[in-house]
Amino acid sequence: MGIKLRYEYKWTSNLTKEEIQEILLILNEAFEGWGNEAVFRWKYMDNPYGDSLHMIAYDGGQPVATVGFWRNGPVAITAYQCVDAAVRTSHQRRGIYQAALVGCSERLKNSYIYTFTSDDSRPAMMRVGWKLQRKLPLKFHLAHMVIRRYRDLEPISDEYANWRFVRNPKKEYYIYKRNDLTFLLDKRREHIYAVGGLVSEGLNLKEVRPFFLFSYDFTDLPFKIPRPAYYFIENPCYVSVKEKFSAHYSDTF
Repeated sequence: MGIKLRYEYKWTSNLTKEEIQEILLILNEAFEGWGNEAVFRWKYMDNPYGDSLHMIAYDGGQPVATVGFWRNGPVAITAYQCVDAAVRTSHQRRGIYQAALVGCSERLKNSYIYTFTSDDSRPAMMRVGWKLQRKLPLKFHLAHMVIRRYRDLEPISDEYANWRFVRNPKKEYYIYKRNDLTFLLDKRREHIYAVGGLVSEGLNLKEVRPFFLFSYDFTDLPFKIPRPAYYFIENPCYVSVKEKFSAHYSDTF
């Protein structure tokens, strides 16, 4: 099984080219088509909010696991989202993920730490002190009924929207204009989209006319999609916030 595991913690700006390739190797092995160096650069190096934190675990000099704490969240707070966690099959069930969660959290004191997760990783996170904030079932309704609810939410900033959605090299996003509002959308199937929130009408995204809109943001909508819910959880050891995070901060939106 190799020698004792070694954990390296690096900020994005301090990663070497070799370390970036090691992270990409593990991620693409675990998640087929995760992306190349250009995707990594967009997500982490071009992030307008600053450095993210990365953990790389080594066994005998060979990289075997990685976890990213992505600088992502409302601009008013310093927040990090746990994403891109992968452990090679040969090294699973050895406590690497939980050790990385603890090690990264210790290095992010005075920051808000959170993630959107599923049933797969949620138990491991809760075993090391993360707390469930709320369950996020995917709800839908006719488009004109859903968008009324977004009038009272804070719009997505242009800086964030341009980086996160307009320049995204992996995924295409859309906008929907109704009356005096412009909405960010993620296509799920023909004429059916998930809504991420309000944006500026100046974004260079294709305009569409949806019939149905999905939403993670309003759990009291009457119709629920028959699929497992996501969970919004946080590590409250250092900083906790009462603010409700919109689903557009999710790595999977």
